[in-house]
Amino acid sequence: MEPERIKVMRFAENNRISHRQLFRQIILVFPAPFLLCLFKNGAMLGISAMAGTAAAAVVLSFYVIWLIRLTPAYGELSKRTGSFTVRFIGLFFLVYVIASSAFLSGLLGEVIPESLISGISGKWLSLLAVAACSLGTHRGMQRRGRIAEVSGRIFLAGILLLMLLCAGQGKTEYFMEVMKDPETGFTGERWLRDLYTLLCAFSGAGLLPFGLEYAKKQGSARKPVILAFLTVCGIIFGMQLLLPAVFGGARLKNEICPVLPLLEGADLPGNVLARFDVIWMGFLVFGLLFSLGSLFHYGNQIAEKTGFGTGRYWIPAAGWLLSLYERNGMGIREYYGGYLGYIFVPFLLVIQLFLSTENRGRRKKKNNCGRTCPGHHFDGIRLCGSRTGKKSLSAGTGGRCFREWLCAEICNAGYEYSYRTGKTGRRSDFCADSFRPGFSGDRGSLQPVSGKISGSGSS
Repeated sequence: MEPERIKVMRFAENNRISHRQLFRQIILVFPAPFLLCLFKNGAMLGISAMAGTAAAAVVLSFYVIWLIRLTPAYGELSKRTGSFTVRFIGLFFLVYVIASSAFLSGLLGEVIPESLISGISGKWLSLLAVAACSLGTHRGMQRRGRIAEVSGRIFLAGILLLMLLCAGQGKTEYFMEVMKDPETGFTGERWLRDLYTLLCAFSGAGLLPFGLEYAKKQGSARKPVILAFLTVCGIIFGMQLLLPAVFGGARLKNEICPVLPLLEGADLPGNVLARFDVIWMGFLVFGLLFSLGSLFHYGNQIAEKTGFGTGRYWIPAAGWLLSLYERNGMGIREYYGGYLGYIFVPFLLVIQLFLSTENRGRRKKKNNCGRTCPGHHFDGIRLCGSRTGKKSLSAGTGGRCFREWLCAEICNAGYEYSYRTGKTGRRSDFCADSFRPGFSGDRGSLQPVSGKISGSGSS
């Protein structure tokens, strides 16, 4: 029983998520808000909008590659920048988390009373949703990954089934009417506007490195993440084809949320249920709740990393209170788009360029250091690229990339080293009063020991 208990404890402490869990988290987070908000009064429809969606998919694919490279910089903000810069970056992201949670809270407060529950104020329903989503804020990334792994496939299948059932209601004349409308025709200005609008909607991807930090094999996470964003763009593109064919241009201009009447017509053959739209709305509400919970989780993580303490309670409270704010009949839903387009996205790019510059300089420094120390003995462990250790040492191997990374970490940690020439060539000696834990790799490892540590190696 004892070995099994230790194994279970190790599994519980491994706060990692697989690529499949990461893919399904992205699938759960983005589609529901997009379907409910992007197509307001006929927006994001037409040839320019579809071309903008295709261009956004390409831009996001390259942006994901950049974000993966920025993951180490996000994970070590306090080590790579000064305290003031860390606080500023943390405050910048926390404002976004609070504003986005307020937007989703207000959206839940409008959608649920209209489609699911009547007779209860939307403010109290949004408060209940915020309280429920904030309960698991501190539970860790692995539990969120398990939820996504179980429900993400069902959610995606439900959305695709909804679109498939509605496709039979479309009419070619309605679709051609919208495509030939001068207001939705293709122009360069409209294309750029719709492209930037969709990129602003995807701006939450800027928080992705905080999640990639807990993903297994971060370097190979590019494929599932890009596939997830392409899937979301495919859903948006499908709706851009479906909505004009079902409703026509005249009705779409008068619909604040055209997806809601679309749900009412998505029924299975034979009229199985009288209110089949409740099931589709349940899918969308679940997506909104998962998005809200993800914001609270990342907000708490950002607050702890940047010195603002735990955000388990005050971030949800601030988001809900902001959702109640109104001025001259305008609330967070009217201000949120302008905040994304004029404040968050431009400053996000500036911050990421700054972190990218810092990350490039640190990586260059590590590589230069790694070239000077190709192989070493460390307290009974020999790391080399082509052979195992001698009889007096325990066997171990390490590739060139691992050796360069290890030597760079040693040099950056401040260990003293010197070079001297002997019969076997150049030798390098390292010594330190204490060894920092955490130097490990796929093909070799160093364990912390007490007392003075010294090592030597030859090449």
